[in-house]
Amino acid sequence: MGREPKDPQHLRMLFERNAHSYDRVNPLLSFGQVYLWRRRLVGLLELRAGERVLDAFSGPGDLGRRALPLVAAGGTVVFADLSPRMLAEAARQAPGVAFPTDAHFVMADLLDPGGLPEELHAPFDAVLYGFGLRYTADPALAFRRLGAFLRPGGRLGLLEFTVPPAPKTPIDRLSRFYFRQILPGLARGLTGERELYEYLRDSSGAGESPGGIAHLLLEAGLELQRLETRVGGLVTLAVARKPASDVLKSK
Repeated sequence: MGREPKDPQHLRMLFERNAHSYDRVNPLLSFGQVYLWRRRLVGLLELRAGERVLDAFSGPGDLGRRALPLVAAGGTVVFADLSPRMLAEAARQAPGVAFPTDAHFVMADLLDPGGLPEELHAPFDAVLYGFGLRYTADPALAFRRLGAFLRPGGRLGLLEFTVPPAPKTPIDRLSRFYFRQILPGLARGLTGERELYEYLRDSSGAGESPGGIAHLLLEAGLELQRLETRVGGLVTLAVARKPASDVLKSK
């Protein structure tokens, strides 16, 4: 494929090209399952009125939009991403006056602690991180950085593609074949985009396992609260909590 899209400038370019189709195509490719995974993850965080939520590397913002009505009036949801076009999509799809939650859309590299905008200075009650880990060169560092945005006792919710154990059933094998072999070709046909979906295919066997995700969260000083898998382990949902007595370092 060539260059891996893991540096911020390359990521910004890649997602700028796909902002218009990203959240329209992915539900089709997953047969709507991505909506169920996102809804489940947000539900596991047990968000409450008045809380501050960060949708980290938000893309078009579906996770953050699901948080808006849950934190209600008095709450805040910050959508942060590297791509201005992705943030524009997130803002366009936000429900506005239907949920009078304070919403902010900020361009930022959350893994770079220098020069963050003021919307990201106050600690958050919850951080949502959906399908971003495979674009990160150092997953352990990513969890430490995201943990640093949390107040003591705050929660990190993760949704990510993972490397499953050996398939145990025909359904497991069929799911893996679809997600690794069929889906990238379908995506290219629907969007005309080659690089992003080839990277998704090529990285599907090189990411973390569900157990690896759990280990990295613990190494980052977070307490694992919940770990669930879908599609035979190809998708993992995790919730971890920042210890109430600890302040994580961002270094």
